[in-house]
Order: sequence, then C-alpha cells, then structure tokens
Amino acid sequence: MRRRAPFDAMLVVDPRTPGVLDALARVSALVSGERIAVQLRAKDASDGELLVLARQLAAVQPAMSHLVVNGRVAVARAIAADGVHVPESGASVDDVRAALPTGAIVGCSCHDAAGVVRRAREGADYVVLGPLGDVPGKPAMAHDAFAAIADASSAPIVALGGIASAREADGALALGASAIALQRALLAPETPTWLAAWLAARPR
Repeated sequence: MRRRAPFDAMLVVDPRTPGVLDALARVSALVSGERIAVQLRAKDASDGELLVLARQLAAVQPAMSHLVVNGRVAVARAIAADGVHVPESGASVDDVRAALPTGAIVGCSCHDAAGVVRRAREGADYVVLGPLGDVPGKPAMAHDAFAAIADASSAPIVALGGIASAREADGALALGASAIALQRALLAPETPTWLAAWLAARPR
C-alpha cells in the first residue's frame, strides 16, 4: 500500500504577495487540523527577512497545521518549523534531515520521473510533482505521464498546478496523487469554502 503524505493539502505562501495573508486567514477560519501544511516560500528573501515573514504567517496559519520552509534549513530550525521543502536542485534528503530534529518533514519538488525516483530513494516524505494544469510560463504535464510517475513512485505524490476546485482536486487524486498543493488558487475568493469541504470529506 502506497504511503500517504503527511498532509492532504499544502498551501504555498509568500507573505509578501498582496492578499495572500488575508486569503490564508479565510482558510484558517474554516479549517483546522494537521492535514494542512503551509509552505513558506520567499526565495529572494534573506534569512532575516524570512524570519519576519514567518512571524506574519504564524499570525494567520491554520491551527495545528504543519509549517515547512522552502530551502532554508537554518530558518526552519530558528522558528521550530515542522520541516523543510527542498527545491529540485537542492541538497539531498539525507543532508537536510540530518540538520533537523528527529521526525521533521522533508519534502521535495520534482518535474520528471527521474527526479521523483531519486528523491523517493532518498526517503522524501512527499514529492511535489507538476504542473498538472496550466501555469504561467510552464507547460502542463500530460495526465497519463503524471499517472505513470505517481504509480511508480514509492514516495507520496503531491499534485501542484491547475487545481482550483474540489473536482480538480479529486481528479489529481484519481491520477495517483496523495495530496494537492495550491499557490495561485489560494487567492481565489471561492477557495476557502471548497477546500474546507473537500478536506472534511477526505477519510482520515
């Protein structure tokens, strides 16, 4: 039986994006629980700036949700985050895990089968794969290719890109994803409502 991701939905957030903290607060008002992860992603921020952004995020983060920091192990340790999300060209899972407390979440981004196989062998807790749908500047993966990679992966697959409704979230799961990730869709006014209902309907 394929492992399940440590969460059902990951919200990828740069707190500097206009409206994103308000959007996260709306989700927080409807959803609480450990089946949500929030990824703090601000690649061009310094470590000091990222610490400030983390405090802003904490003020509206859904209760009991996991917090993972994109790429910055030192920042993750400083704020006692739940884990680190490793970019596609980032350090190995073993190296990141060795620098974090026992039980920390370590996930990765991948865009092809070879990357997924490598990160799964390294022991990633999840692998974000996509884009599954249209994303500005990036071609969408063919659904059959996504399904084949997900089926062959020993690591839980998290689908990113083109998911903006419960129907599209269910479609990602039907292709073999274990969870979904939202970034631009988080800003849509209807997202908190459908996401809360979708999460409530998922078996624990």
